[in-house]
Amino acid sequence: MKNFNLSIYQQYFDEIKAGTKKIEYREIKDYYTKKFIQGGVTPGEGELKAVHYDTVTFFTKNGNRMKVKWEGLFLYPRKNPKWYAIKLGEILEVK
Repeated sequence: MKNFNLSIYQQYFDEIKAGTKKIEYREIKDYYTKKFIQGGVTPGEGELKAVHYDTVTFFTKNGNRMKVKWEGLFLYPRKNPKWYAIKLGEILEVK
């Protein structure tokens, strides 16, 4: 089972936990491109193949942790993307 760890502000952590936030956005930057795209290809340069993750673990600076099922990755907006969007599924664990 492949997991990805992401730091998150407490406000967004609480929204995910409450079920009101179903997508987490990350700006398209080299760091995330290397983590999310096979071969680290820059978006816009040919066909992209996302790295497969099973879960994402969010953590806050307060020490809160939450493991959520990873449902997929897409670029947002579709035309002229500026963000990676992680579609979130079922909450598996909260600490």
